[in-house]
Amino acid sequence: MSITKVSDFTKDSFCFEDAVENSYGSKTIKLTACDQGPLLLKVTDCRSYGVSKSKFDKEKYSISLSLFEKSEFISVLELIEKECAKHVGRPDEKIMKCLSRKGNTPTLYPSIDDEMEMYELKGNDPVDHKKYQDKRFHVDVIVRIKGIYVSGKTTTIQVKLYEASILEEKPKVPRKRLLRD
Repeated sequence: MSITKVSDFTKDSFCFEDAVENSYGSKTIKLTACDQGPLLLKVTDCRSYGVSKSKFDKEKYSISLSLFEKSEFISVLELIEKECAKHVGRPDEKIMKCLSRKGNTPTLYPSIDDEMEMYELKGNDPVDHKKYQDKRFHVDVIVRIKGIYVSGKTTTIQVKLYEASILEEKPKVPRKRLLRD
């Protein structure tokens, strides 16, 4: 298993597997790296606003990753989105729903599942991601572009957090008080 380099990423860096349909009529198309392993991408020193529960399913969690000054990584996500949209016959649609493009800073919201492992800077044992719920921190992450989910009018690219390493918070400089006698 290897991490696909963002700097060398092209549309030939990944491939689509055959669609698998479930009994409800929705289908999933897996994405793999060219070596047939999972499509893993690394992004370093992201600001996170914490782990949060899903609005729709209280058992599922995601993490926010601010992609400020990560233009190369954003370009890779947009290329994946473009190629996936073409693959499912929706070339003009934004199907990477977990990438928020609102405001000045794009933010990625990969979901967290049982395969994910999170480590603190000075530890070798995984920690529970719920420990970081609604807490701000910096993090190095590996995300897995799992596949395309198609159901009725809904088409979305599934992005999962694969591994995370919590970085030490940068020291805060105390602000000078203005309301002093």
